[in-house]
Amino acid sequence: MPLKSFKIGILVSFFQTLTLFATAQNKALFIWEIQGEANESPYLNQVVNTQPSIVTAIGSDCFFIQSPAPFSDNNPLTSEGIKVQTGFRPDLTIGASVIVSGMIIEAETMTQIGPNALSIKVDTSKFELPEPILLDEQFPSAIPQEIPELEAIEGMRVSLTAKSTGPININDRIPLSARMQQTYREPGIRYPGINDLPVWDGNPEVFWIAPNALGGEADPFTCSQTVFTAEGVLHAEGDKYVVWPTTYTQTGQPIFQAVDAPGEKELTLGSLNAVLLREENFFLNTNLIKTARYIIEGMGAPKILALQEIGTANILTKLAQTLRSLDPSLDYQSIFR
Repeated sequence: MPLKSFKIGILVSFFQTLTLFATAQNKALFIWEIQGEANESPYLNQVVNTQPSIVTAIGSDCFFIQSPAPFSDNNPLTSEGIKVQTGFRPDLTIGASVIVSGMIIEAETMTQIGPNALSIKVDTSKFELPEPILLDEQFPSAIPQEIPELEAIEGMRVSLTAKSTGPININDRIPLSARMQQTYREPGIRYPGINDLPVWDGNPEVFWIAPNALGGEADPFTCSQTVFTAEGVLHAEGDKYVVWPTTYTQTGQPIFQAVDAPGEKELTLGSLNAVLLREENFFLNTNLIKTARYIIEGMGAPKILALQEIGTANILTKLAQTLRSLDPSLDYQSIFR
């Protein structure tokens, strides 16, 4: 019996190896063929080989490739770039030519190659980096679509000058608009809506930037009206399209202002919305530290601080303790009403 089980194991393993090998021997595909015109790849869950492609960005566990400009299909509905998920930092350089084999998957609405059945071969072909797609006042448009406009350039090189429409969030993502103006959440149910109720378009002109996605630094005090100039690659994360920058700068004065140093017999007052400091928040401990740092470094640690929408008296006490741990001279006493 043990011998029989061992033979079956060999046969199954051999069959799987042959299946993957046979699938991967299909003709080499350009990235635009792999991406297709829909939300998902027509080669989903299949092992594919790419034509020689250019490395455009490198992350800690992935890299991005794009079809060389001479081999573009010139179809605005198909992306020419794609993410390769490795699980480790690849020993590659931007601008290198590679041939990649691997299984096509969809992760958080992002078409990717690997990490299953992954093979990377550096090629000797020489290509110029493709010109980045410009995100500007016209693209992406403010008109909602069943397949978002930015889906057609996911994984591709992009460039932008855009203004933040809100502060950095807990995942270090910042909302941007290349229209250089504030956006708002209008009334209605998000597009496409239901029945005859009012429809909100979802602000399709808004995209995001993740300054530290490829190893950069994210300013924890980035707020609305900050101007970003960047080049990078476009990543899909659920319903968001996020620029992972290879280079970027940010300029503009923050709209918040720290309190002035108090004079003799003066008190400084501050006010802060603390809606994220709630027991049900999975990231509560992280938010406590971020909030405490903001109070100290961003607000100048006012003597009296009014907090709105904080969850409980216990969380308020924890915030006071966190402030003391960062600066022992701060002896805040919590009063919960």
